[in-house]
Amino acid sequence: MKSIEELTTGTADVTAITPKVISAAIEEVARGARVMVPLFRENRDLVNREGLEISFPKKGTGIAFTWNVGPGNTVSPSSFAYDAETIRAVKVGGRLALQTEALQSALRDVIKDQIYEAGLEYAETLDLKAWETLIGRRETTIAFSSAGTAAAGSASLPLVDIVSCSHTISSVDYATGTVILTGSIAAGTVVAGYASEVASSNRRSANGTITGKTFLQNRADVQGQNFNPDFAVMHPMVLADLLYDSSTKFLEASAYPSGRDVIYNGEIGQVFGLRILVTSRIPRSCALLVDRKRMGYHVIKRDLESIREEKPDYDEVWYHLWAQENFGVVNSLAVGLVTYCTDDSVTPMSQTGY
Repeated sequence: MKSIEELTTGTADVTAITPKVISAAIEEVARGARVMVPLFRENRDLVNREGLEISFPKKGTGIAFTWNVGPGNTVSPSSFAYDAETIRAVKVGGRLALQTEALQSALRDVIKDQIYEAGLEYAETLDLKAWETLIGRRETTIAFSSAGTAAAGSASLPLVDIVSCSHTISSVDYATGTVILTGSIAAGTVVAGYASEVASSNRRSANGTITGKTFLQNRADVQGQNFNPDFAVMHPMVLADLLYDSSTKFLEASAYPSGRDVIYNGEIGQVFGLRILVTSRIPRSCALLVDRKRMGYHVIKRDLESIREEKPDYDEVWYHLWAQENFGVVNSLAVGLVTYCTDDSVTPMSQTGY
């Protein structure tokens, strides 16, 4: 199997760049750039099998114990049943159009750059979908009057990012959903993203700046639901505020004991025993705590593959890229959220599908 570097050398032969090389190179780049995706446990039970859906059982309920049973008495039988979360693999697609002149010339850097960029784009697409699934991201519209201040309804809390605004925003309280515009206005709207699937019992407000205490309290919130968070993910600016708090106990990844588990993409160390992943692909308004062992799954039906097509009418070669996969949260109580880590207007990156 050729690597990306090998694609930039050797004879200029169009047929040398095969679909398998293209898809493998893109997958190689993507795996090295994913941060959110590894928070989901990978499942390949659908590979080479019929069907697109797989169900994962949740914790069962119904068993009960009776205290102080009298001599010779019995207890009522308990029923036990599992709930389940079904994840359906969906199709993911892309296309590379490579000019024949570039393929047949010595300028193979052009080809390498396109493959590398496709790998990064694939990783970003997966990471953003993982983030969206993890918090159950939805969008809401907040309408303003001339007062210049409005709030989202309780069903649309907490906010995590601002998608668009018809005016200039002064500040945002992401925990309460209150948005303040600069100056008075006649009317206006703000479209904001919010976390619909994080339980209210698992949320904490940082009140503008995250602290070690708030971080620990949110971990306790998740532990109170009988889950044990082992990972946290946040924007680099949120990390800076957290580490600036003198009460935060930080262990750099370079200081891990020998024989430690593999270092994850974006992992920079530990705070209070939680492995910290840092990425700019999530808003700086919040930080997430996750019990990775029990939170959810990344279901893969078909790995990324490429189909080569000659396009003589364009004098190009097209590589059609297809995969089938999806993410699903099995236990939403395994996720904690520290919100309102900043009062800035946080607009997300260009996010496909939002």
